[in-house]
Amino acid sequence: MNDFVSLAIKMPRLDTGTGDYLVEIRDQFELFGSIQAICHQLNEIEKACADFIEQYSSFAFLWKEDLDTFFSKFLEQGKDLKDTFEADLALRAPDMEEVQIQVERENFDQMIKKIYNGVATKQPALEKFDEQIQHLSEIKHQIKSMKETDNVGWLKVDSTPIKTELTDTI
Repeated sequence: MNDFVSLAIKMPRLDTGTGDYLVEIRDQFELFGSIQAICHQLNEIEKACADFIEQYSSFAFLWKEDLDTFFSKFLEQGKDLKDTFEADLALRAPDMEEVQIQVERENFDQMIKKIYNGVATKQPALEKFDEQIQHLSEIKHQIKSMKETDNVGWLKVDSTPIKTELTDTI
């Protein structure tokens, strides 16, 4: 409302060419009431729109987190191939001589250097992959089941584009 009053102060009178319309505006209580009602409705619509947007906040990781970074963090949860090899070697060690154990380690190290050069060597269990796939499938289902349009006062909000983009991301 202050913007409206300041506009009336800045607008020169057309009938006299000097002065402003502030006196007439101050006398128009109905005008002030209408402006207040409009401002109240706009505030309510703004709040309702914020509430509508808030329903997507639990999925913010889909657009805030980099997919490669997320996948790298996921892989870090797994066992390293070297640890798996050492555990297997420890089980076989009682039946082997120390020289054989050393040769096995050297062969493994050479294989890692040649085959896995620059490749992540940690691998989560398949159950972890299944859990993550199930989790993302549930999120996709939640997003698809959300309302596509919502009437917020006189404003109609269409969330089809964001729903499509998010479900295509998963």
